[in-house]
Amino acid sequence: VPMLPSAGGLNGTRTPKQRVEECQSYIQHLKDLQDDHRAIREETRQRTLDYFEAAQKRALQQIDMDFDTWCYEIAHCRQQAKDAMIEAKSLQKSQEDFVKALHPMKDPKDGKDCSEIPPQLVCPITLSVMKNPVVASDGNVYDKNALEIWFRRKGANPTSPLTGEVLSNTNFFPVHALRAICKQYNNDVLTSTSQMKDTADQKIQKITNYCQ
Repeated sequence: VPMLPSAGGLNGTRTPKQRVEECQSYIQHLKDLQDDHRAIREETRQRTLDYFEAAQKRALQQIDMDFDTWCYEIAHCRQQAKDAMIEAKSLQKSQEDFVKALHPMKDPKDGKDCSEIPPQLVCPITLSVMKNPVVASDGNVYDKNALEIWFRRKGANPTSPLTGEVLSNTNFFPVHALRAICKQYNNDVLTSTSQMKDTADQKIQKITNYCQ
């Protein structure tokens, strides 16, 4: 790097022309340094712009990929919900068909024996009218509480209460329509029993009054 010449030169031997040339050389060197600095600054600026442009492009591509993924997941969830609704309607139809296949219940108010319970309402485990009927994996209907107790007693290898065969799973599904029928039957029996009790109390009271 040329140095700025001193006023006296080397032992004052430089001529004015030499000093002018040295100054011009120094000024040219400063201009070259300024140009290099400007070029480096422009290159750095361009690299920075290229970096941010590439980063922005990658971010937009990732957003597009995420958006496509979200759209697919939403469509998949909608299809699952649609399939679940179809399955629920099919199960409801099966339950309605099952209930329609039941024999008509006897009305306890018609004077017939109320102790004759329709077999379709009786739990095979408890041998009583079901309160919360469910369908097990063997295709048979049981009372929920009795079935859960049965599974707990059988442990890791649950069997069918009716057939004795080992079940593939312990899943069960409620039969809402049959549950409503069982509830109505129990209410009718309770009403009939209450009416019979009232009638008996009336007869006892009449006999007591007669005897007095």
